[in-house]
Amino acid sequence: MMAARVYILSGDTMQVETSGGIQLVWQVKDCRQFDIIAKEIPHDYIKPVVFTLTFDVDNSSMLDAAGNCHLCPIVDPKSPTNLKQTVYYTKGCGNDDKCVSDLSVRLSVQELTINGMYIIGSTNTLTIDIYLHNTKENSYSTSLILNLPNNVSFKRLRYVSGVKDLLCNPMGSDTSNMTMQIDCDAGHPFPENSSSHHQLSLDSSSVSLDDGPLEMRADIQTGAGPGAGLENNSTLADNHYSLTIPLRLKIHLEVLTVSSPQTIFTDRIEKSVNGTFTQVKHNFYIRNRGQRAIPETHIALMTRIQWKQKTLLTVNSVKVVSADDGEKSHGACSFVNTTFKVPQKSPCKVGRCVHSKCNMRPISPGTDIVVSVALSLDIEAVRSVQEDKTINISSIIKVDLPLGPSLISAHGNQTFLHGEVCNYTMCHARF
Repeated sequence: MMAARVYILSGDTMQVETSGGIQLVWQVKDCRQFDIIAKEIPHDYIKPVVFTLTFDVDNSSMLDAAGNCHLCPIVDPKSPTNLKQTVYYTKGCGNDDKCVSDLSVRLSVQELTINGMYIIGSTNTLTIDIYLHNTKENSYSTSLILNLPNNVSFKRLRYVSGVKDLLCNPMGSDTSNMTMQIDCDAGHPFPENSSSHHQLSLDSSSVSLDDGPLEMRADIQTGAGPGAGLENNSTLADNHYSLTIPLRLKIHLEVLTVSSPQTIFTDRIEKSVNGTFTQVKHNFYIRNRGQRAIPETHIALMTRIQWKQKTLLTVNSVKVVSADDGEKSHGACSFVNTTFKVPQKSPCKVGRCVHSKCNMRPISPGTDIVVSVALSLDIEAVRSVQEDKTINISSIIKVDLPLGPSLISAHGNQTFLHGEVCNYTMCHARF
């Protein structure tokens, strides 16, 4: 049974019903007055208060010993034996006892780029601005339903301005279409010609590219019932708002270089039993400094082996390994015949370099991967072309970040190396 919203005052007590008898005299009216007390803050303004009067003729004093009454009056069976009086709350909705509202809702997300994208890894919070408006009469039992991706979770709801009433269930509920539904009480009433602005903060740390774009929807509606709120069909279009947010992944990649040895003095190397070859290693340390894993990345390398049409170097191997464990592979490499675009003034011209490529597995945040190029340098060949000049033994690496429609680097469409930005999507490191 619903709790009473009004009470009948009888002496010093409050009752929800009262009864009694009256003696009616022919053609004489009998009027009784009852004091009614309403609750201070009734929650339900929509349903009116209904007073019911039920009556019948009391013939108990005219019954004989057998319980029969042959001269007792009766009530016309075609006449009702109860009367109802409906009393509406004053809602500021005019004289028709109906509130005709015009509600609207709009969503915006603060963390989006100028192109409307959400960059995964840029922040772990999504802040949704919720704007509600009512341009007509009061709306009672106003409800707001938010459908959000189920890979985000509720953090907090903050009032910004306007109507303060917005109470949401932070737990939400999963639906069959892989979204989370949050039900909110948006105002009782949501006053006429008023607005509200609230901010809903969501934890987005679990969002990934595999989830596809983030889909959000908001629906606002007024209550229903006799004497309740309603809205004309012609104004319902802005009661719904949908938002689709494309996802991009922020990548922060560093490439550092180490050569071992760094300098070779050819006049100090003695001929050994195995000839005059010395071993050189070029290591490229690729570091993920972002907050999310970098997907599979393609790497191209080239090493100059010829000077003055003489071959001075042999590329023995190219491999990708973990920086923590030099024997643990982190990808596969192979030698190729094709070349790739290199910066101007590159030492690699046609026929001068050996080219290779590597497919590198995903790199977790804070992980260092080493691309290692093992070389054999022919000292006698170097001496024959050196002519007292320094020869730079060069290796160049090109990191092809997956900067397609789903990825973005830490520096726009460019990668990062040694504190300088490389041309286009290519970083080159040389020794």
